[in-house]
Amino acid sequence: MKKIFSLSLLPLLLFIVNSCGVVKDTKSVATQKSSGENSLLWEISGNELTKPSYLFGTIHMICENDFFLNESMKTSFDKAEQLILEVDMDDMQMMMDATMSLMLPADQSLKDFFSEEDYKKVSAYVKENSGMDIKMVEGMKPFMLMSMMAEQNASCEATKSYEQEFVKMAKKKSIEIKGVETFKQQLAIFEEALPDSFIVKTILNGINNPDEGDDQFAEMISHYKKQNLNALANLINSDEQYAENADVLINNRNRNWIPILEKEMAATSSFIAVGAGHLAGKEGVIELLRKQGYSVKPVH
Repeated sequence: MKKIFSLSLLPLLLFIVNSCGVVKDTKSVATQKSSGENSLLWEISGNELTKPSYLFGTIHMICENDFFLNESMKTSFDKAEQLILEVDMDDMQMMMDATMSLMLPADQSLKDFFSEEDYKKVSAYVKENSGMDIKMVEGMKPFMLMSMMAEQNASCEATKSYEQEFVKMAKKKSIEIKGVETFKQQLAIFEEALPDSFIVKTILNGINNPDEGDDQFAEMISHYKKQNLNALANLINSDEQYAENADVLINNRNRNWIPILEKEMAATSSFIAVGAGHLAGKEGVIELLRKQGYSVKPVH
């Protein structure tokens, strides 16, 4: 599950690498309608909104050749008057905070998390794949090393991020960029659900089994290009660690986002771009908005 894991990192990794967050609860996914609702793009209207807003499911890392934005997606973005992401990627102070939050305390080192033999493997891996001496990241949390591996393990040389592309488009339009969470909030959520011991185990598995997960990665990209939210969520949910932590990683966050999104949509038309795994299911953003009285319809 190495590739699946590295592609399932929370969007906070966008400050360091381009990864994807499509984790979902199996029970929630099973209730999502599939007929006619295979779409990454959704129009939100009704409930006294003066203008529609748009909801888009992202994948935070994809090979450049697989990246696509169809005309409906571009048109919907052009109609919006602000961009809302999981975190405000245009906030330089937040990016600085991101770097500081990934540092270990002064009395700790990355080598403290590994046996002597395993640390030699890690050091050799970092040198071979990045040309960098392990000492350059010894002061960083294991999370940082795992995020580096996520990018290095991509199945293509050139990758793109939907979030980063939308930020460029927003700057070109001179519209405001906002986030529904802060980096520190996301890091705290991640650390609660996935302890250092699990991250270390995953790092070593990635080094010892470099080709593991290639088929799952290809399947994930295929589902995304077909805009099949259910299939994406079911694939990722096959990882027990995520299924056990669905509330912390996804469901609770979705519920927290709804009042924020309601306030922003009431103020102006918004293009909301969040990880595709946040959309489907009873606890997904689509159904939560519908429960609040909004019409949420797929845009093809």
